[in-house]
Amino acid sequence: MTREARAALLQYEWPGNVRELRNVLERAAILCEGGPIDVSHLRLQSGAKSLRDDTTDLSVVERTTIAKVLTDCRGNKTKAARRLGLSRTQLHLRVRKYRLEEAATA
Repeated sequence: MTREARAALLQYEWPGNVRELRNVLERAAILCEGGPIDVSHLRLQSGAKSLRDDTTDLSVVERTTIAKVLTDCRGNKTKAARRLGLSRTQLHLRVRKYRLEEAATA
């Protein structure tokens, strides 16, 4: 994590709870793709977010993660499901939900 990212986290007022911090860090870890977490990877907003905003953010993170794992596994759904901690059926449903059929056949 860069110094700037750490400073941003420490300065943020955290209107939510520890779960909000965890979600911000999990999202940043996915977006940084193995590099250091930078301020650009953090999604810190002023004011309270609605539940709908949180759901949308989680959906974006889930879609991105599934697409990356499918690509890393070269479309092998059994291997991808295992890495994601999902059953093949759960993965199939999410692939359809996020229209990731192309990534699943990579």
